[in-house]
Amino acid sequence: VQVTPTMVNPGGTIHGGCLGTIIDVASTIAKLLIDVSQDREPLPGVSLSLGVTFVSAAKPGETLFVEVTVPKVGRQVFFTNTQLFAKEKDGSKGRLVAEGPHTKFVPPPPPAPKKSKI
Repeated sequence: VQVTPTMVNPGGTIHGGCLGTIIDVASTIAKLLIDVSQDREPLPGVSLSLGVTFVSAAKPGETLFVEVTVPKVGRQVFFTNTQLFAKEKDGSKGRLVAEGPHTKFVPPPPPAPKKSKI
């Protein structure tokens, strides 16, 4: 994710809301990819909790590397941890910028409609 001038706060660094949104979107994408890999209907679900810990600042022009881990996938609850790193010039992960857990609830699909007898 490239940090742009529209993403910064009055202090000139990426806004915390932007970091929270990146964590939300990245962890939801991870959930959808796992659904597809397990031949389940990809459903984004709804957030039960979302946390953000701000570790260091990122400025416009920097690129953030996003890493999502999935410690548990339950029947209806999905758990992720996301870390955002500043990307080094050589493309490797640099300093940690922010991290946060995200827990999502996915309701069961509605029952199939009953076939009417005619």
